[in-house]
Amino acid sequence: MTRSQNLRVYRACQRCRQRKLKCDPSNLSEGTKPSCVQCLRSSNECMPAGSRRGGDFSRFRRPYGDRSSTPTRANIGHGLHDEQNRDDEKVMDDPIYAELTNPGDALQILAQLAANDSQVPNHPNDSTTFDPFPVTPSTKRGGTDTAFNINGPIESIQPPVLQSTLSETETLVIGVLGTDTVCRLIHHYAANYHTFCPLAPKRLLATTDPRKAAVDEPFLLTVLLTIASKDEPAYKDIHQHCWKYLKRHLLDILLATPSTLRVGSVEGLLLLSEWVPYMQLDTCSYPNMFPRNLSAVEDNMAWSLIGQAVRHSYLLRLDKASFRETALGESQELENRNLLAWIFVYIADRQISVRMGQSFWSRGPSLSTNFTANDFPTLRLRADAEHKYAHVLQATIELTQLLHNVHDTLYASKERRTQMVRRGDYNRYLDDFRHSMSAWKDRWDGLETSPKLHCTMHIFKEYVRLYANSFSFQSLLSRAAHHSRPAGENRATTSGPKRAPSLFPRGIMSTAEGAYVLEAVDAARAILTIVVQTISQAQIRYMPFRFYMYTVYSAVFLYKADVFGAVVSTEHTEVVNLVQHFIQVLEEAAISDSHIASRFATQHIFHRFELCKYVVTAVRTPPKY
Repeated sequence: MTRSQNLRVYRACQRCRQRKLKCDPSNLSEGTKPSCVQCLRSSNECMPAGSRRGGDFSRFRRPYGDRSSTPTRANIGHGLHDEQNRDDEKVMDDPIYAELTNPGDALQILAQLAANDSQVPNHPNDSTTFDPFPVTPSTKRGGTDTAFNINGPIESIQPPVLQSTLSETETLVIGVLGTDTVCRLIHHYAANYHTFCPLAPKRLLATTDPRKAAVDEPFLLTVLLTIASKDEPAYKDIHQHCWKYLKRHLLDILLATPSTLRVGSVEGLLLLSEWVPYMQLDTCSYPNMFPRNLSAVEDNMAWSLIGQAVRHSYLLRLDKASFRETALGESQELENRNLLAWIFVYIADRQISVRMGQSFWSRGPSLSTNFTANDFPTLRLRADAEHKYAHVLQATIELTQLLHNVHDTLYASKERRTQMVRRGDYNRYLDDFRHSMSAWKDRWDGLETSPKLHCTMHIFKEYVRLYANSFSFQSLLSRAAHHSRPAGENRATTSGPKRAPSLFPRGIMSTAEGAYVLEAVDAARAILTIVVQTISQAQIRYMPFRFYMYTVYSAVFLYKADVFGAVVSTEHTEVVNLVQHFIQVLEEAAISDSHIASRFATQHIFHRFELCKYVVTAVRTPPKY
């Protein structure tokens, strides 16, 4: 209490009141919501507790004459029972009974014991005297704390403009871009990007106060502004400013500063990995940095960002969201955000690892519960009924699990892959995969959703089908190359282009892997067909980077299949026309030379399809019996 105004200086939060800890305000929030020391140390959301003062207690008072009467036996028993329950609660809340499984738990126990000791008054026999008016943390700081003053939290009684300093994001929103530009960029992101990855909270996309959003979600807001300005030439300078401020936030996340210990940091990292900013890198100055790999910059950045998201998720204990358990002291909104963030971390970790041919970041990111669309209430809003986000997410989870199992079974290591190719015993795995994929199609192929999600979901489905069945084609190619190479011949002694022999001189179905090869070719053609038949260019222009990689992967596979005879001569012209139309779609979707669609459309391999029919030496005629 203040001695002049009789106002409370600070009110304890729910977590500290429940654990009977001393609740001291902290000035380490760095422009974000106020937080106490205990919640900041344990990475929990600090929620002020309700007041226990006031109310009419006259009905609990007894007349003066009854106060000296002897209590009944029932009242005595009831009082003893309540006292025993309170003692049990005190024992359970005692930090000494907390679990000790790692050094981090030991530090938590020490901190809680120290907080309890500082809260207990001195014993009468001690030499020191108990001070009935202890100095509060606010008076110790002399009013210099930016988050609190003697009248309570600053955000509840004063407008934000009275703060002495601005955070990085507030400076970007107010001093650099302006609130009108920020609102326009957020609307642009919500209209063109959010549908592909519905991870950003709705309240942030619908905000009318960018400055408040900059205080509540500084990193996530900066990510949205950076993504929204990356593909528009008119926003080129804005994109540079956003990227400059974003790099400062990324350094704080790398160092795990207290202000970044929130689920919004994980959401921002995942969104940034889907739409990596264009690096202003002079590739002419680094000719050997990324040889023959146009997407190396984006791939490497996405790989690093997702890895940081995995580590940050474990730091925030988001892995507990994979169980259907209600976390104590967390709001329903925060609990739903934690669950969505962990699921998207799992999906991103599996997909980026397969895409780059790397091992998974950790065996930890997994889903211990079979989640369904009913577990995602924030994705089932009436305003989003057209998209059916929850059902698409459930279908994507099941496809990602299929992709993960295929990768672990067929592509686990180079030694195992070589062993299976030599023995040829991988057919049983492909048969089981075809059965699982057929079950997925029966369940989800009839799902009616928005055009954007319909396009990306089916591209991913065909990519998984191509990734699994292309193993058989590559196995045939590896065995043919091994048997056709003479003993002692060096691979690097080729003096000119060689004509590729057909792998199927007697027809595709004459081989044991013919059915899988045909299915792989069909999946590759289906991916390009989906892109070509997409009506809106915006769906191609703004879709995440990984879907461009899936289309390029299918085009390169079709090129190899055509060269080695997996595409019959009657279908060669159709494949060439399909690839040329695909190149045209990429050129129309690109709005600048730095756009990923423009870079992929200029690849020479796409223009080599017309030469494929002159390369294959074997005559593709039906086999003679």
